[in-house]
Amino acid sequence: MAYWSGAAAAGPHRESAREAIRLFGERLRPFRYDDEILPNVRTVEATGHTPGHTAILLESRGERLLCVGDTFYDPLQLTHPDWCTPWDLDVPRSAVSRRRLLAWAADENLLVHAYHLPFPGLGSVRRKGEAFVWSSVGDQQRPGC
Repeated sequence: MAYWSGAAAAGPHRESAREAIRLFGERLRPFRYDDEILPNVRTVEATGHTPGHTAILLESRGERLLCVGDTFYDPLQLTHPDWCTPWDLDVPRSAVSRRRLLAWAADENLLVHAYHLPFPGLGSVRRKGEAFVWSSVGDQQRPGC
């Protein structure tokens, strides 16, 4: 919120971000990374795409879902995690955040929601050498899905 409200904000989304901040107004609440903002809903540092970019970890009945937002836009960014998009404002930090979140998801078998991947954008990640592979829920058998 501080970035989009400030003088340093740039790019094609600046005005829509500022409009959203204005519309939400007093309902917006600041938070820190690793805050539990609601029961079983925790913020996860994912900066790089934008300053303050945040992933969300949801937990319920022993299962976890990592919502990565704009951390990656295309399956190519799993096979080439250091590749960034023109919309990543801090390229080096974006790549570091992407690699960290992908490694965590793969190592702990987290269910992942990736907003920009093909519908439903829900799946899992596994390691393949220094890269990662996406498996959509439609391609796998997962209890409860």
